[in-house]
Amino acid sequence: MWGKTDRIAYLLQAQFCLALADRDVPRAVQAIDDYYAAAALYWQDPFQTNEGCSCAHMATYELMLLVSQHALTDEQIARLDARLDALASSFRMRDSILAQRAELLALLDSYGDSDSPFYRNKALPECYFPLLVMEEQAFLMRYTSELARVADLPGPAGLQAASDLQQQYDQIPERFKVVADFFSFRPTSFRTMSLAPRQCLQNARVGIRVDRHLRKHGRLPGSFSEVLDDRLTEPPKCLFSGLPLILKPDQEGGFVIYAPGDNGIDNGAELGPNRDHQEIAYAFYVRYPPGMKRSKP
Repeated sequence: MWGKTDRIAYLLQAQFCLALADRDVPRAVQAIDDYYAAAALYWQDPFQTNEGCSCAHMATYELMLLVSQHALTDEQIARLDARLDALASSFRMRDSILAQRAELLALLDSYGDSDSPFYRNKALPECYFPLLVMEEQAFLMRYTSELARVADLPGPAGLQAASDLQQQYDQIPERFKVVADFFSFRPTSFRTMSLAPRQCLQNARVGIRVDRHLRKHGRLPGSFSEVLDDRLTEPPKCLFSGLPLILKPDQEGGFVIYAPGDNGIDNGAELGPNRDHQEIAYAFYVRYPPGMKRSKP
């Protein structure tokens, strides 16, 4: 299965598209649930994190399409919500970082000789190569341990911790640049990679409830407290800033749910000079077809 993400994605997408074309909502819900299950399966392998994120992102996109065209039953909402909650609670970047570190440490072990292209240009006696390897391994252990510690931290405290580590990275000695660059060591980027998929899933949990409220009452809720239930007892917050999520109607009568992001400023669900593209990519949009009873902007 591993390494065949595209093929799996095509099959799951085809399953959903056929169900949507047949207006078979239970089968479409099953297809979305299978997509999320694939994400969970990929996330069990620390080297398949990106593949899992892609599956979760596509499943949420399909969920937005489904709720824009069909009303979900309470049972279907509960089923999908349980999957969303489990995924959002379990996804972390820490295991992926430590797995990549182990792979690089093993690679460094193979570079402790004078014939290695890794040290071909080092003007030092051969006896120094093992010492250089040990020094770079120690650097890798120390800083990736810190990276694994801060990568999953939400809120302003998490941003500060990642930014502080980023400053340390920017000031590392030149002799460690090869190791650091090989690892693509960017603490703030790793933090975004951790928080954005979880934000996507949390936005979706709220989004399916907002859609249910809109279909039942013919209007958007005045606040997220109106859509809470036994499974969602308090509104999720922006993982980046710790502030409340934002709900807005669009000009076509649908709605969008998004997080304010690290800067804590509502710039709208659009790109801006202080907005990371991954924060925007995981907004939950619902655009209803013309003629449906829906909210007014």
